[in-house]
Amino acid sequence: MRARKLFDIGWYDLVYGLTLCAWPQGDLVACDRWREQNTIPSLSVRSGFDLLLQALNLPEGSEIVTTAVTIPDMLTIIRQHQLVPVGIDLNLATLQPCLDQLASSITPRTRMILVAPLFGAQIDLRPLHEIARKHQLLVVEDCAQAFAGSGYLGSELADVNLLSFGPIKTATALGGGLIRVRDAGLLETVHQIQNGYRLQSRCSYALRLMKYSVMKLLTQRHLFDLFLGLNRLMGRDADQAIQSLTRNFQGKDLFNKIRLQPSRSLVAMIARRWNGYGEQRLKRRTSLGGLLASEVDPLAKVAGIAAENSTWWVFPMITEDPATIVRLLRQSGFDATTCHNLCVLKSPTGISAEMQRLMHGCVFLPMYPELSDSEVRRMGFVIKDVLES
Repeated sequence: MRARKLFDIGWYDLVYGLTLCAWPQGDLVACDRWREQNTIPSLSVRSGFDLLLQALNLPEGSEIVTTAVTIPDMLTIIRQHQLVPVGIDLNLATLQPCLDQLASSITPRTRMILVAPLFGAQIDLRPLHEIARKHQLLVVEDCAQAFAGSGYLGSELADVNLLSFGPIKTATALGGGLIRVRDAGLLETVHQIQNGYRLQSRCSYALRLMKYSVMKLLTQRHLFDLFLGLNRLMGRDADQAIQSLTRNFQGKDLFNKIRLQPSRSLVAMIARRWNGYGEQRLKRRTSLGGLLASEVDPLAKVAGIAAENSTWWVFPMITEDPATIVRLLRQSGFDATTCHNLCVLKSPTGISAEMQRLMHGCVFLPMYPELSDSEVRRMGFVIKDVLES
């Protein structure tokens, strides 16, 4: 069985990370580049966003217009700061925010536009930038799913960029994030707040590296079959087990968990992954994603098929019968899933039919450089066979 996702980190990087936990050292080149570009490392993308909202100290009841499809923790952070998230629907083909809805949702209380490119796609921020400048709003780009190569920091049009190096992300460091803030004064405030946090222990990061080393082993083909079999024997749902194991922050007390300074070991690992990620892996995944899209289009609706420069971090396909697609793909040796950690925020007009389809009819297919062209074509054949029947 091909696992739904492989951890995008090599064995040498894992060993190097454990070495850093014993003998911390910094990547001076990467740190210099961060300083030049008003960028600092954080414990996670959630930590970076929380730091930003603390530094901005917006008036209670201020509104943040955000792409409607997001992760629940980002909404929790917004609401914890006594702010109001306002959802904006997406065009499923391009994954661009609906501009008319965005413009009509801005009120005198709006202070920020938070946009999150999804599934490895890039978003054209030019029209959003124009709307933001007209209304004097801050533009924040959450690039957690959009990493596009060594040195990537997001769009130059955003006032703030947030990056994630969490466990299932491209170029993962198994934790950590970056926050780039154009305004030097605001960045300094963010930095001062973070400096007041407790430091993440090297031991906790070492344990994290060891945990994901074991999980990386389990995603190898035959061991993954064994993992699925053991879950069946124990009566456990494999989807829930996998999601639980890969979730970055579990349980309650989110803010106690995200309000830590990243350890020197984690910072060094972020620098290594950000500054030296292999471009060939991205090119290969992009090529395979394009191949699968061409195989199933136009029979299947692929979210982001017309997006700008998608690297296919995941391959999301929307169908009327996701359960059948998942079952037949698994029978063919591909661990497709409908499981995700996304949620939909109501727009001012309610949750649209398109957003409901994305949430409830989306199947995520395996997509990573280790797949062969023939395997990708075989996935396409299974899907076409179902949709044409």
